[in-house]
Amino acid sequence: MSQNPDQGDHEVWREPPPPPPVPNFPEIPESLRQAAEGKKPPRQSPLSGLAAGWAMATDFIVTLIAAWLIGFGVDYWQGTSPWGSLIGVAVGFAYAMYRLVRQSQREEREAARRKK
Repeated sequence: MSQNPDQGDHEVWREPPPPPPVPNFPEIPESLRQAAEGKKPPRQSPLSGLAAGWAMATDFIVTLIAAWLIGFGVDYWQGTSPWGSLIGVAVGFAYAMYRLVRQSQREEREAARRKK
């Protein structure tokens, strides 16, 4: 006597459910596609004029405050108030101006290079 596989304690094999749908991936940006092909994407300005101005102003103020704090620390440590603070402000102002001029020159050179 042969046993029928549809009978008994064994479960009948069923077709597996279909796989989940393939997700819709976002489209690859053109700049990345060009970079993958070895082409140079068009250069865009790294900072707008307003952002560059705020960056330079913030750099100036932070440099000045840092130098003043160093001078204040020397005053506190040596008891030479107010000379350390005054010298710190003077040195900080000079260094902040130096950094401001250097950054401005760098931006001008980059703008001239982009125009070519």
